[in-house]
Amino acid sequence: NRPRSMADVSDAGPAKRPRSASPNHAATPFPEKGEDTTEFLPDRGLLLRHGTSLSLMALVADWLNASEEFEQVDPSADWEKWASRGQDLSLYYAALIDPAED
Repeated sequence: NRPRSMADVSDAGPAKRPRSASPNHAATPFPEKGEDTTEFLPDRGLLLRHGTSLSLMALVADWLNASEEFEQVDPSADWEKWASRGQDLSLYYAALIDPAED
């Protein structure tokens, strides 16, 4: 699965907010730190995958590195930079995925 172009991200419109999958936490629009969630956007026929998991970070970094807009994205360096700024800060990633291109 590859994210669509950054232009497609801004055109995606509002999505339903997911609830936490963890039964020990109150409902939240965001997945737990270090995890991601995927939801289907029926009006667009796309998947919205978002969160802070390493696999999502790698997916987005691979797509950005393959694009003409960015030369080199290093998710490890980004993570270290933001982790050093405080425990409560974390990079949040989102990708629109076209299931037909899987």
